Amino acid sequence: MKTHRIFRSTDGQDTARAWDWVTALSPMLLMMVVNYRWAAMVAVLTASAGYLAVTAMWQWLSLMPLHVAPALLCGVLVACCLPAAAPMWLAAVAGVVGGVVIGIPAFINRLAKKDVLSCPVYFPALSGYLTVRYAFAAYFGGFSLPVMWARTDAVASATPLAALGNPEAQESLSHLFWGFDAGSMGGGPVPALLLGFAYLLLRRRLHPIPVSAMVASVALLSLMLWGDPLYAVLGGGTLLAAMLVGDESFVHVGWKGRLACGVTAGAVTVLCRLWWRMDGAAVGLLAAGVLTPVLHVVYHGLCRYVPPMARAVYGALCRFVAYLRQKFAKTEN
Repeated sequence: MKTHRIFRSTDGQDTARAWDWVTALSPMLLMMVVNYRWAAMVAVLTASAGYLAVTAMWQWLSLMPLHVAPALLCGVLVACCLPAAAPMWLAAVAGVVGGVVIGIPAFINRLAKKDVLSCPVYFPALSGYLTVRYAFAAYFGGFSLPVMWARTDAVASATPLAALGNPEAQESLSHLFWGFDAGSMGGGPVPALLLGFAYLLLRRRLHPIPVSAMVASVALLSLMLWGDPLYAVLGGGTLLAAMLVGDESFVHVGWKGRLACGVTAGAVTVLCRLWWRMDGAAVGLLAAGVLTPVLHVVYHGLCRYVPPMARAVYGALCRFVAYLRQKFAKTEN
């Protein structure tokens, strides 16, 4: 009964939140299975198994409890980011890294003896994905076309985002909307994402401000850089990233903090596409997640130290004005 005592207050909430996200992503998971057959299911299961293996070790160390919902969510998100031709062990490595990452806030909360750090739902999965993305970049050189549309397992040379700014090489917007293009397995139909978005709004798991801020910033910057705002929003993982940035587990500082997180995620996404010709939605999300605690600390620091400093400055000004008046009075006399 003493094990995981300090996590009892929020553990049930985190598990329920993870199940809601798994439910919201189930339409996209279904389309992944339809488009990529067994490759999608293998990626989900192996990434979840890697995550569970590490969290089982955390449970053995009495650091955090073991639950299936976060592992399944990590597996789904990792599979969304991987190409269909990626080997099975790549998803397992991403899941292991995700399990290591989720143990960091648990360790900090254990030391503080209270919940001082909250981990967004996408942090473990995207951390694992970015690790394998740059450690094993050779496996991300091409992306498979959806099997049901291409009727072949041929590998495409690049994603639709490589054609930004080149209208002759771009996919049609209808192909992007219905997921007929080559790319990661999670680049599925937009209606599947909209169903999940509506479900999370009904369950009050999303804040609409960061979602709309990220979509608007990607569209505006893409309009200024390439003149293709709608193509940039529909291509890549922009819409899925916009859903994730609105997660309630963020330590937002009012509507301004939510707005800053959405704009940061969108701006970093576009800059990654501009400089490295890659979909930077994962990098943008992690940047927004890092920015949020910083905003939180800065905000509370200002609330704590600015009033005393303002009173001290005001007192010094009053004394200085009184000194000048006294000096002026002596000069007149």
